[in-house]
Amino acid sequence: MKIFTQTFKIFTLAIALFGMSAGVMGQAEKVIYQTGFEASEGFVAGTTYNNTTEKNIGNDTWTVLSGTPSTNSFINGSNSLQMRYYNSTGVIPYLKSLKPLNKVTKITFSAKTSSNNNLIVKHSTDLTNYSSGQTFILTKDAQPFEYIINTDGLDNLTLIFEYIKGEPHTDKSSVIIDDVKIYGIVTGPSIIIDPITQSFKSSTDNNQLLPFNLKGSNLSSDLTISGLTAPFSSTVTTITKEQAMATEGFDIPVTFAPTTRGTHTGSLIISGGGLTESVTINLSGFADGELTASDFDATNPVTTLSADFESAVNNQIFAAAGWNNINVKGDRFWQERVFTSSGTTDKYLQATAYSSTNANSASLSII
Repeated sequence: MKIFTQTFKIFTLAIALFGMSAGVMGQAEKVIYQTGFEASEGFVAGTTYNNTTEKNIGNDTWTVLSGTPSTNSFINGSNSLQMRYYNSTGVIPYLKSLKPLNKVTKITFSAKTSSNNNLIVKHSTDLTNYSSGQTFILTKDAQPFEYIINTDGLDNLTLIFEYIKGEPHTDKSSVIIDDVKIYGIVTGPSIIIDPITQSFKSSTDNNQLLPFNLKGSNLSSDLTISGLTAPFSSTVTTITKEQAMATEGFDIPVTFAPTTRGTHTGSLIISGGGLTESVTINLSGFADGELTASDFDATNPVTTLSADFESAVNNQIFAAAGWNNINVKGDRFWQERVFTSSGTTDKYLQATAYSSTNANSASLSII
């Protein structure tokens, strides 16, 4: 018995990104600058510590007041940065960075003192106004320290390490700094896919393509498309990095062409481009079709029919296993509806010709 003659397909594409985060995809916290104040980095060791004006060091990447790179009592390597307070000058020593960095999240460093002095670290985003900073208690043995700035990273950031004089103070006593590492958010290769869900309908003799847009950033090579099996297919197997990183991105066409009724699943895998992990897109399509004798089980007759539609998604075209949603006239299908009133939520199916421009509308929902 033929229930209807025209067959429709409802195709839902669901995308799941494995191993990647939509907010921070391709981003990582990494060391973006480091120095041990070594000669190989442009820091010339000296023995004069009582300079009362700023002295640029390290190829003009830092400036120091009442201090110098020094081989005396160094922490690691051959040099450390040493600051000393002289009672005769009364100058408070400091070390200040001159090269602004972007997306800075934190700083680590090692430090020690020859007496009972301490250290305060501050940051600025305009080279003039500095934060209140954080005080670090030093000992005569070098210790590692961490100064947290912002987990999302701050731009145009510079630093200042200020000497805190111990009380009672020992004249010419030192604060020694080494192994400065500045961390920031680094954007690596990444891709963004849009939209994340999509649906369409078509007849069996008019299969439709469903394109979704891919945009890449900082890709190092071409992307490879793989993993598609029937009833899903695509004419694209390679996306050049230039195509992916174009302003408009690249539209990947996916065809859903089922030959049987029911739910179909598949996957599309995007790899290459310097991505640390491949990206898997899960595909799911449901196809309504012409009922045949194989759809009926004479040994297990149905005695009751019931459906509560509790999985309904508001304003979505109804599609469920075992059901057929057909528009006989016009362009309206049965739709899933969700309505909440006075704290009570109802889920149901609805067919309406409201605001339709068609002279006649008719649709069937058949199980």
